[in-house]
Amino acid sequence: MRKLEQICEELTRTVGAAADSCVVAWDESASPRIVFATGHTKEVLSAKAGDLVGQPAGSLFSGGERAAKDLALLCTNVPAAEQRPMLRGGQPFAAQLLLRGVNGGAVALIRDLTASHVQADAALRAEDLARFASLVAHEIRNPLSAVKIALQTLERHGTLAQNAKALDPVRVRTAVKILCRQAAVATEETGGGAVEIAAREIGEGWELSVCDPGRTLSPEVREKAFVAFTPQRARGSGLGLAVVARIAREHRGEVRIDERPGGGNVISVTFSA
Repeated sequence: MRKLEQICEELTRTVGAAADSCVVAWDESASPRIVFATGHTKEVLSAKAGDLVGQPAGSLFSGGERAAKDLALLCTNVPAAEQRPMLRGGQPFAAQLLLRGVNGGAVALIRDLTASHVQADAALRAEDLARFASLVAHEIRNPLSAVKIALQTLERHGTLAQNAKALDPVRVRTAVKILCRQAAVATEETGGGAVEIAAREIGEGWELSVCDPGRTLSPEVREKAFVAFTPQRARGSGLGLAVVARIAREHRGEVRIDERPGGGNVISVTFSA
């Protein structure tokens, strides 16, 4: 149980002061029960954390027990993100769930998407999402070798390495990891292939491009790709590219998606020193 509690507390620190989020964990028994709860459960679920422990996990979802089991199964091997209705005092509300499998059950970071809560914490949201994306990118089945290749490519260019010193290394690494993960998922969905990574100097900064041979995104999807909670694919949460776009803006850069010749997508992000 120690590992479970550590993960729950880690996710709680990730959302920080956001009053629209809490963390709940449940087991994988025949009738799943809530085994841990923390964060702003009173605001999100209308129940104190201590009162939730021991309750049926199905009581949180409009889909009942079946929904709790399905979500636990969904994140058995890799973290997952879902947007679905949950219950607060028996009444449905829209929620974003960021899920991780642990100890045979599931841990969910639950974010209330109702307008009043979103507006109340709008100033905190972008940074919270960036911190969570960094955490999940480390845990997810991301292509670590591809990330290392991307960073090594930058380091091989003396000028790029000098410019990179003026950037926030943690934020830049987060952006690289997210882009590589996005490309890996897109590639898997179409049966596999090679993810290509390139970097080049542009003026006083540099540009990193990640190319995947997956399903080509339509112009309509590309136009909205950087809006938070607008998934580009069925498996996506709609967070990744929004976080990358914010990181690029922080470094006086931008991010764009182009169609890859022969099918697929090229996501390019620029950073200025």
